[in-house]
Amino acid sequence: MLPGSAEVRAAMNGLWLVLFQTSETSRDPMDYFQQDSEAFFRSFFVFFFALPIYIVMAHVQWEIAFTREYTNVPSLTYTTARVLGEAMQWALFPLLVMLVSGHLKISNRFAPYIIAINWSSLALTLIFAPIYLLYLLGLAEDTTVVLLSVFLQLGSLWFLWKLTKIALQCDWLIAIELVALILASGFFVSWLSDSLFGLSI
Repeated sequence: MLPGSAEVRAAMNGLWLVLFQTSETSRDPMDYFQQDSEAFFRSFFVFFFALPIYIVMAHVQWEIAFTREYTNVPSLTYTTARVLGEAMQWALFPLLVMLVSGHLKISNRFAPYIIAINWSSLALTLIFAPIYLLYLLGLAEDTTVVLLSVFLQLGSLWFLWKLTKIALQCDWLIAIELVALILASGFFVSWLSDSLFGLSI
């Protein structure tokens, strides 16, 4: 059920093209994504490609938080909570989009959009990974990790906005609303997983 290497390469190429998409660009980035029903369900298994990176990132976040005395829970508890939060986000956001798709008149583009969003989650995780790797190697301070993460997060929001516009063929306002939904659902699952595991932050 995991996507094959050809599908991975094609999806990453499509996401790369999003960065340079303009009104004059002839190739649609969505052409790089398989969009049948099997591809829709298969895109959720992309989570397992990102899972090792989620674990490493969560451990580094715990180490920074523990060092600064923001939390006193064990690394395993903190990491499990963070990874569970990521998993819940993969499930929750598509459900929310499905609920609002009729109101926003995007029902006909729902499946391709979720496919692209799922693949983008992997791509964005790969972009964040080097920062955390540098920290583990002792080549970056915790403040550097935090500042670079904030910078990349802002860039990620712009990328998701642009991807949303392209995938849904919608106007800029609907794209903003859906990116806001990504943020809101992300904050909710983070709060929920923190509450379930008794994290202090």
